[in-house]
Amino acid sequence: MKRLLENIKIAFQSLFLNKLRSFLTMLGIIIGVGAVVAILSIGTGAQQSVLGSIQDMGSNLIIILPGNPEEENHMRAQLAFGIQQSELAIDDLRAIEREATLITEVAPVIISSSVASYSNKSTQSTVVASTEKGLEIYNMKIEKGKFYSRSDVSNALNVAVIGQTVVKNLFGKTDPIGKIIKLDGKNFKVMGTLEARGTDAFGNDQDSSISIPVTTAQNKLYGLDSYNMILAQSISEKDIDAASE
Repeated sequence: MKRLLENIKIAFQSLFLNKLRSFLTMLGIIIGVGAVVAILSIGTGAQQSVLGSIQDMGSNLIIILPGNPEEENHMRAQLAFGIQQSELAIDDLRAIEREATLITEVAPVIISSSVASYSNKSTQSTVVASTEKGLEIYNMKIEKGKFYSRSDVSNALNVAVIGQTVVKNLFGKTDPIGKIIKLDGKNFKVMGTLEARGTDAFGNDQDSSISIPVTTAQNKLYGLDSYNMILAQSISEKDIDAASE
């Protein structure tokens, strides 16, 4: 645990050493590529969709990945772009929240590809499971309804917030709020819709996402007690000089 926190500190220091925004933007893209390649075992289309979303989050992002930090080909990425761990669990998340003082927000993430269905219609989607903080970290905006709450996460409720492509393919002009969709055979109540985001830099549809509570994904869909990754936002750019001191 101590080593994990020290690695996080090193990663932030690496970001602060070069304040050129163009470089940091490029850095964000590289981090995104590393995240997708290192941790996802889903389809290529879903991987690139997630990558595009990560790129849009901004350049003050640290991605904490599961992996082997001893492997030489991971070390440069670990020191400059992110942190590698053999697994990511709730203890890692709590330690980061408690001790990493340069972090403003932190959220665990589980990502998967799934077919969502409603009535006799279905659509391919990217399921992004996180906490209530995921809305801000992923830079998403609610179009209608609401995002799931801390209480929804704590209680592992079967609720979902869907992107505009999912709305179009499953509901057409029908209001989806309150409707029940199926994910991997489980019922989920639609509580909100996301504003349209269009395609990312790779031409992937960012509106095919379905966001659900991470606890629901762990306990009811995938049987996991760990995460694909942990996303952490650093302090704002205007505070970087003070933080470096």
